[in-house]
Amino acid sequence: VDDLSFARGAEEVRVAKGKGNKERLVPMGPRLRRALRRYLRARAALVPAGADSPLPHLFVTEKGGRVTEGTLRRRLYAWVRESRLKKADVKPHDLRRTFGTWYLQENPGQLVELAELMGHSNLSQVRKYALSDAERARAGVAKL
Repeated sequence: VDDLSFARGAEEVRVAKGKGNKERLVPMGPRLRRALRRYLRARAALVPAGADSPLPHLFVTEKGGRVTEGTLRRRLYAWVRESRLKKADVKPHDLRRTFGTWYLQENPGQLVELAELMGHSNLSQVRKYALSDAERARAGVAKL
């Protein structure tokens, strides 16, 4: 929770142990800020009565425990099963890849900015997200 900044003009998330254990600051867009504020209000209800301090982790379970990588993976797999996608081997890292691809669709040519956001040290790592429209269409159809 301490890694979030809602200060006007500096709304960002500090990623402490991101890709390659590098620390970086990632800006928050307006939709994310609103969603996080709503979530933090709901999350406050999970703090046990009489607790001396707030919950230390941003994402917590219904019982106030820490959400682990395994928890997220299991939840994603359950959502994929419930969605009845034909290609059910969606992995958590696919969400990261999807962000990279969508970012470049909305911001063509901004490879440097994407590399900084994603914590990549060189542009070759983000070029893979710059698919042609035909490649994107084939990949999308293949997942159905």
